[in-house]
Amino acid sequence: MLVEKREHPTGAVLLTIHGEIDAATSPALERRLRDYSGTTDRVVLDLREVTFLSVHAITMLTTTHTHAASRGTALQLIIGRGSPVERALLVTDRLHPSPLAITITDER
Repeated sequence: MLVEKREHPTGAVLLTIHGEIDAATSPALERRLRDYSGTTDRVVLDLREVTFLSVHAITMLTTTHTHAASRGTALQLIIGRGSPVERALLVTDRLHPSPLAITITDER
């Protein structure tokens, strides 16, 4: 997993994730997301380049979202339509309805 940090046009922290998010890589991402909790209004996770999203990672995203929200930080996900991330969220019934703020796009 590779994480690129940039500033989102809205001023939020933008993290673009490449590769797999699984039980081995999600703890590092969780630590990074928790570090931003309470320090910014919003963290945007661009998951369009993610090739695999495990159930463990989905649970981590949900609990991290709750942690961030309790500290005043919104967590937003950007996913590609038909992507491995969208399929994983559909299979685990976490897409609709979801506690996560998810934007589905056809753009890459």
